[in-house]
This record gives sequence, structure tokens and C-alpha cells, in this order.
Amino acid sequence: MSGCPVAHDAPEQEAGAPVAVEGGEANTAKKLAEMAKQVREEKDKETAQFFDSLWGECKKIEDVSKKAGMEVLRRRDTAFYANSDSLEIIVLRQKQAIEVKRSETQIESSVKERASRGTVNQTLSKLTSDLGKMHLQIQNLQSAEMLTAELTTSTNSHRAAFNARVEHLEAAHVNEMSSLIDAQEREAADRRKLVHMSSSLMSDVAREQELKELESEVGENTAPSLRSPR
Repeated sequence: MSGCPVAHDAPEQEAGAPVAVEGGEANTAKKLAEMAKQVREEKDKETAQFFDSLWGECKKIEDVSKKAGMEVLRRRDTAFYANSDSLEIIVLRQKQAIEVKRSETQIESSVKERASRGTVNQTLSKLTSDLGKMHLQIQNLQSAEMLTAELTTSTNSHRAAFNARVEHLEAAHVNEMSSLIDAQEREAADRRKLVHMSSSLMSDVAREQELKELESEVGENTAPSLRSPR
């Protein structure tokens, strides 16, 4: 039986470094990154120890097989001289088979343990990836909140400007209507004054006409007396 070759783990791809976040998320991401690094270092050490142990077990099996082969050859040469040697060979082979089975069981157990540790590492990598996705979602939510705040501020600004414009137009309209009413009132007052002046003028003309008629009557009555003889 030939010796078992020493195998080395291929360098695993490091999980993506967690994104820098604020507050408790930053501490959580940092702790997870440190845990992942520590797990990888411990895993590399355990892998080296595992393959060293595996190599030792292979050497033991190889040595046992060599010894068994040599013993079988020796026993085969002497089998013709002693039947008890054949029984010894059978017992030896059974012992060797038991030892080989024990070694195989140990190797299988070590492989299963190694696979279990690999599952833990995959879980840690997935947890780191999920944390990165969660941080990205938080960033998206923060961006949406900032955009909503900007839209609200802009809407409030436009609403305030619109309300101010409406108030200005309403005030201008009120002033214009007030000025128009004042002008109409002044025009009505001027018309009343004009009517009053017209009435006064007509009254003066009528009185002057009456006065002229009276003077004419007086003149006609006094004229004959002035023309009578002395």
C-alpha cells in the first residue's frame, strides 16, 4: 500500500468586507468581520492539524500493511512446516483488519467534523452577506426619507409663495375696488353739486326775469304821469 499524499486546503475566497455604517450597525459589521477572520485562521490551523493527523493515520496503515505483507510472506514460507503458523496468520490479519477499520472510522469522523466546520463558515459568510444587504436597504430607506423631506420642503416653499401671491393679488384687488368706490362716490358728489348749482342758476335766472318784468311794469306805469301837462 502506497503512502497517502498530503493535501492542502485551497485558499477560500474572503467574504465581502461589510459596508461602513453608522452607530450599532458599524459595530456589528466590524465584529462579524473579526469573527470571520478568526474563524478562517482557526480553520486553517485545524485543517493543517487534520491533514497531519490524516497523514499519520495513513503512515500507520501503511506500516501495518507492510508488516502484514512481510509476515504473510514469512508465514507462507513456513506454512508447510507448521499448521499453527496458518492460524497465527489468520489472527494477525483479523487484528490488522480491525486496526484498519478503526483508522477508517477515525478518518471518517474527522472528515464529518471538518464538513460541519465548513457549514459553520458558510453560515457566517451568509450572515455577513445578509448584513450587507440589510445595510443597503437601510441606505435606500434613508435616501427615500431624504428625498421625501426635500419634496416636502419644496412643496411647502411653493405653497407659501403661492399663498403670498394670492394675498398680494387679493389686497391689490381690494385696494382697486376701494379706489373705484371712492371715485364713484366723488363723481356722485360732483353730480349732486352740479345739479344744485344748476338749480340755483335757474332760480337766479327766474328771479332776474321776474325782476325785469317788474321793472318793465313799473316803467310803463310811471311814463304817462311824466308826460302829462303842467
